[in-house]
Amino acid sequence: MLSTISVGTEKLVDQFCMMYGLFSKIEKWWILEIEVPIAGVYKPEEIDQDGVTSGNMILLNIISDILVNNSNVNFKEVCEKLGVPVK
Repeated sequence: MLSTISVGTEKLVDQFCMMYGLFSKIEKWWILEIEVPIAGVYKPEEIDQDGVTSGNMILLNIISDILVNNSNVNFKEVCEKLGVPVK
């Protein structure tokens, strides 16, 4: 799928963007409506609902950024936050 996106047609890129948006909405919904209430650690008003993201979305953002923009800035930022050295 990733090679198709990087060398694919405009239609495939548009379809990928639609899938990406849908996946993002599902991930946010799952975290806000299922994981947070089950954990019981946070109250819904304490959470920045726009800033919620999953590990899957972080990885997908990095992959997309590298494919589309030929940039690994997001990858470097994540590694720095985790304390992982990047060459």
